[in-house]
Amino acid sequence: MVEVHDCFSIAELCALRPGVLQERRSGKFTADGETALGGRIPVNTSGGLKACGHPVGATGIKQVCEITLASSRNEAGKTPDR
Repeated sequence: MVEVHDCFSIAELCALRPGVLQERRSGKFTADGETALGGRIPVNTSGGLKACGHPVGATGIKQVCEITLASSRNEAGKTPDR
């Protein structure tokens, strides 16, 4: 699983290419569902920053929380109970 800073829609694709996907085409990889929940490399499982309103001051904390939910609790993409 990967959380990237996707401040604009295209930013996710740009962030994946250099380190995560290397020689693969990020657009095709994403279009084929490989970055979705259950895909080969789930990316921004909460929907990304724009889906969460891009909380500028809390962006990093939001992404750390999502990684925690996914990796230690197997709850990626779920909204925590409030």
